[in-house]
Amino acid sequence: IFTIHQGFSPPDTVTHVAHNCRTAGWGCLDCKRVLADNMIAALTPIRERAQALQAEPRKMIDLLRSGAARARGIARRTMAEVRRRMGLLEGGQGAEGA
Repeated sequence: IFTIHQGFSPPDTVTHVAHNCRTAGWGCLDCKRVLADNMIAALTPIRERAQALQAEPRKMIDLLRSGAARARGIARRTMAEVRRRMGLLEGGQGAEGA
């Protein structure tokens, strides 16, 4: 539970949780309530964005296509750099055998 707190709770809360858990200042239920509140706060904007996109399937498809095109461009440049650094030609032949 503490590890999850580190991902969702503000640093001062994490410190407070660590202290209270080590000193038995509160029970597990108290710790989990604080965690649940922080998780809800962190995930609410993500959930709202997902719901908005689900309400507009065409927009979601356009965003996915745009992201895929961007990723393909990045991958193409990365692979060209890899081939250049390895001394490979586009056809997969080594620089020596060409």
